[in-house]
Amino acid sequence: MLLARHDIDVNVAIEGVTPLMEAARLGRTDYLEKFLAKEKIEVNKKNQDGTTALKIALETNNKEVSTAIVDWLRASERKERDRLSKLHKYNKKHHN
Repeated sequence: MLLARHDIDVNVAIEGVTPLMEAARLGRTDYLEKFLAKEKIEVNKKNQDGTTALKIALETNNKEVSTAIVDWLRASERKERDRLSKLHKYNKKHHN
């Protein structure tokens, strides 16, 4: 089982499936939360069919998993906006 491996890179697909996709398919929120806590997680990574972990969660009608992924994406987007805002303010202050 892909999820049981301790040495796994969460962004590496094995047979076209990332650990995040596998957790989404199986509804394993315990693993999902662990993977989403990884700093370099590629949540929107697609398999060879163009499917993401979120799409898998939606297709399997797993509301808990899909909500966790959407919440993570929203928080990530918010962090990126904050980072860009701070960068913009810095540049404006130091380059004008």
